[in-house]
Amino acid sequence: MRAQVGVIGINTNTPTNTLDVNGTARIRTLLPNTFVSGVDKIVVADATGVLKSVPESAISATRSYDVKFDLNNLGVAYIDDAITDANSPRVPKPIESQSITLEKEALVQINFSVPIDKVYGHNTIEPSKNGRTRMLRTHLVVNGVDVTRSTNTISNYVNPDEPTPLPAAIGVFYNTGSYFIKLAKGTHTIALEGTCHPYISCEQGGNAPGTRFQAVALY
Repeated sequence: MRAQVGVIGINTNTPTNTLDVNGTARIRTLLPNTFVSGVDKIVVADATGVLKSVPESAISATRSYDVKFDLNNLGVAYIDDAITDANSPRVPKPIESQSITLEKEALVQINFSVPIDKVYGHNTIEPSKNGRTRMLRTHLVVNGVDVTRSTNTISNYVNPDEPTPLPAAIGVFYNTGSYFIKLAKGTHTIALEGTCHPYISCEQGGNAPGTRFQAVALY
């Protein structure tokens, strides 16, 4: 320990503050936690280790999340599947892609609600009516990896012999999902892709009410 006029240095011969400790510090006895909001101060250290006080509002106002993007208008994937075998692999069509940059590692929550419209038989503008199950699938892709999928299935059939046959299923469907993924500091790509099969066509995306594509970084 070295003392100079008005300052004390521990493990240093050149103290720059009233008490300058070159090393770790420990306080063996602390007062009970009786923090009084608006009166007590919060102590922090700057980049050089100098202790400072900050108001409570400076800490409580710090966000622990960051909305990276929040869309309600997506691109549209026009999908036409000419394969009758439901088990054959499909190549998804791109719907929307966004790039995000993280200043540090974060847990990212991705939410999506993708409208699916114009579900018709292959090469027609009429709903398919043979009773087979159809899959309307949306893929969530992060950095080129298919991380999860959301699927609606429909099965529609119209009996032409019925006096008043029921109509085939038509209207807007939605594939929805929420997914958490830990991502490192840096830039990442988050995308939506879609398939509709077998032997049907559809449109995925657009801006129908309820459309959403959102990424929130949680720290």
